[in-house]
Amino acid sequence: MSGGRRTVRFVGVTTGASSIVPIFARWVEALDLDVDLVGVDLPLDASAERYRELLVRMRRDPAILGAVVTSHKLGLVGAGRDLFARLDPLAARCGEVNAIAVRAGELIGYALDPVAASRTLAEMLAPDHWRRGADVVCLGAGGTGTAIALSLCCDLDACDLDAADGEPRPRASGPRRFIAVDTSADRLAALQRLLDPLRGGTTTEYHRHAAPEENDRLLRRLPPGSLVVNATGMGKDRPGSPLGEAAVFPAEAVVWELNYRGSRPFLALARAQELDGRLAVHDGWRYFLHGWTTALGAVLERDLTGATFERLSRIAEEVRTRTAGDGES
Repeated sequence: MSGGRRTVRFVGVTTGASSIVPIFARWVEALDLDVDLVGVDLPLDASAERYRELLVRMRRDPAILGAVVTSHKLGLVGAGRDLFARLDPLAARCGEVNAIAVRAGELIGYALDPVAASRTLAEMLAPDHWRRGADVVCLGAGGTGTAIALSLCCDLDACDLDAADGEPRPRASGPRRFIAVDTSADRLAALQRLLDPLRGGTTTEYHRHAAPEENDRLLRRLPPGSLVVNATGMGKDRPGSPLGEAAVFPAEAVVWELNYRGSRPFLALARAQELDGRLAVHDGWRYFLHGWTTALGAVLERDLTGATFERLSRIAEEVRTRTAGDGES
């Protein structure tokens, strides 16, 4: 940092190699902001003391506008909940933050991943998509899978994230079934506790297994137009795919590979069936962009949706064609 410029902290594990670093530099230029992005690399097993030290420093330094958090979302709240003046309703319910805004020396924590997922899905799905009785299979029940589940089960438009009492409510209409699959019984149980009060008319199922053939069988049960999501990290963070090579997507399925780089065999399988199955296939790039602009909007107190988002998206695509980050998103 130089010349007293204001900063946004980027809290992760290997932030310097992230795709967002060169993109952010272009974004603040386009938005006419004098703001630097400063990475804070912490190990995944960081101590509570290190989390609290970071939060206290953010409260005390008037040059820090806030933070975008890609890792340590749960750890920061778990170790320093008392240091936040307020958590938005989703952050309070989920016990995590992906954006922290500093307002007059106070920390406001936001869990905006469900909002980013909702905005991304709105680009993928017709407004009346769920009227046809389609299901969702979400392979992976971690943070991203949880965000997607909340975006499909909660009426986020009716949830005032800047109000202390803006509790999320069930959506009036959504998928017929939401089927979550994970290798961890704990993650599935946590998701079930979160979704049960919010699922409205959506039936939920929770399956604990890792075998691709089990997931392949799940796909055979799905009606046309269902949404199939790879939220496992396989294909980027870990090799492989949660599906077998012989898996068949339902006709007219919407297939969402959350990874936007890496080997991505899940995406390759969907692309191979795209024409014959009349599939709509998407990777994770737009979610990456919505995730960052939603979080930054809260930190900077700027509306980064609509035409502004599309302008920032075009800039990010230009940067993407020239550079390829090897670190986290």
